[in-house]
Amino acid sequence: MKTWIDSIWMAFVICCAASAQMIFLEGQGSGILTTGDLLDGADHTGITTNVVEVPGLEITARSGVTNQNVNVTTGSMGVTIFSSGDDTDALDAGEKLILSFNRDVRINRLDFNQFTANESITISMNGQFDEIHDLELTHRISDYLDTNLVVLAYVEIEFFTTGLSTVGLDGIDITILESTQSLDLSWLNSNGTAYVAAVFNEIPSTNYVLQHKTDLADTNGWDTISTPFITNTTWEIETTNHTGFYRAVAQ
Repeated sequence: MKTWIDSIWMAFVICCAASAQMIFLEGQGSGILTTGDLLDGADHTGITTNVVEVPGLEITARSGVTNQNVNVTTGSMGVTIFSSGDDTDALDAGEKLILSFNRDVRINRLDFNQFTANESITISMNGQFDEIHDLELTHRISDYLDTNLVVLAYVEIEFFTTGLSTVGLDGIDITILESTQSLDLSWLNSNGTAYVAAVFNEIPSTNYVLQHKTDLADTNGWDTISTPFITNTTWEIETTNHTGFYRAVAQ
């Protein structure tokens, strides 16, 4: 069955891709550091860290409830409720694992753990839900699901189970997507008033700020003169005080 995770967001991203790489969310033991090790213990406020296996990528993990935290063992990643004695390296009913990245990525494979017959896990992003049953896995014995789900930068993807299902997460195979998104700045002077306009040619995946400088030779850097923006925006400029140079910078 084709699910929404096979195609969601694909229409909004025009990109080229690097090679696929596996992010290990389980601990490897024997002194081998994994991304999962760095996320161990994250509560509902989250932990953000560099991805060990993929240079240049950051990941954030958090639990969905205040009395829960992310727990990583050499078996898999899961969520535990404080002092409950539940299955600490998996998701039980009432527990939620939430992940996000600082760059646009395509998830090629979700590698699960403890995914047995008649169990399921629900994946949610941007208000859309997909419940994956064991019969829908690409490979039931190895507990993995192949997909082409695109996750834009800073968009959260949630994992949770219901009923008696207990499922952990071993890793995520991803490809970093290099967006061709660009931002054009224009200047208009009309009736003694000047305007600076920022226009995106694609849906942006990160915030920008407008910066100003009166002299490009000035070594003191650029001044930020706007609040963060992520949509087409126009500013009215007082030309007597703000003549000079302008640029938009991603945060």
